[in-house]
Amino acid sequence: MTTGLLAWGQAGNYNAINDRLVIRALGGVQFGLTLAPTLSAGSGLVINVGPWLAIVDCSDGTSAVIGNTSSTTVSETAGGGADRTDVIWADINPDGASWSLSVITQAAASGRTGVALGTVFVPAGTATAAGMTLTPGSLRVIPSTPQRVWRVTQQGNFGTTQTPLNWEQGSPGIASPVSGIPVLAGNYMVRGIIFAAMGSPNANQTCLLTGPAVSFMSVGFACFQGNSMYTASYITALASSLTINMTGGGSGYMQFSGLMTFSAAGTLSMAGRAPTAGSPWAAMGGSHLEAAPVV
Repeated sequence: MTTGLLAWGQAGNYNAINDRLVIRALGGVQFGLTLAPTLSAGSGLVINVGPWLAIVDCSDGTSAVIGNTSSTTVSETAGGGADRTDVIWADINPDGASWSLSVITQAAASGRTGVALGTVFVPAGTATAAGMTLTPGSLRVIPSTPQRVWRVTQQGNFGTTQTPLNWEQGSPGIASPVSGIPVLAGNYMVRGIIFAAMGSPNANQTCLLTGPAVSFMSVGFACFQGNSMYTASYITALASSLTINMTGGGSGYMQFSGLMTFSAAGTLSMAGRAPTAGSPWAAMGGSHLEAAPVV
């Protein structure tokens, strides 16, 4: 069994608990992996586990940093008569200032102190780790304070040419004139609402997120008028459109939220267009866009 020390590694109940209180104060109550390990099949039933790092709850009002800067191994058991999913788990011993790594069942992981480093899908009858599916654990996601840009008055009308939304105000720190939200390379939680007034006759109208290139994007949206939802879907690329459609001459709103991973720094914003000539729409005051980095 692989074992290690909690960071700083003191045993006992004086310096150690003080250190863990500092970690809780700095890290809050967001627990989980901050560096996920790589997982690969070794010989036989051996699984190779790469370096990893995590913040864990010690169940006494304190937190601990645990991890391994080098690669190690754990051993699975062969598949039985039915498929199963096991968990590579790091248990902790706060007063002993140590952790230990093992493979446990999903049921055993429920309510357990420590952290999951990944899962192992074991097909029935599998005799080697090479025949198993190894999935590293997900990193903890901590939203920070979002930046916001918004409109105070109506902007319209959007026609057949794609036109940027002109934001009138922004959060402190966003330079004027407001062109959007500055973002860096990395993960961002994105959300917003577009209050829309429709032209007549009604038609599918489009609103797009614009910004630097993304390596991952999943943003869901839904369009409402009164108690009715007209359209709902999701987009996975900047070139895809959030679709707005309501009764001709009416008004409503579109909500959206999701995760975007930017490959480079730039400015996140939005643009609008009316694909059908003669059926414009307008973005009303109160429309806004938010983005917050996640780590």
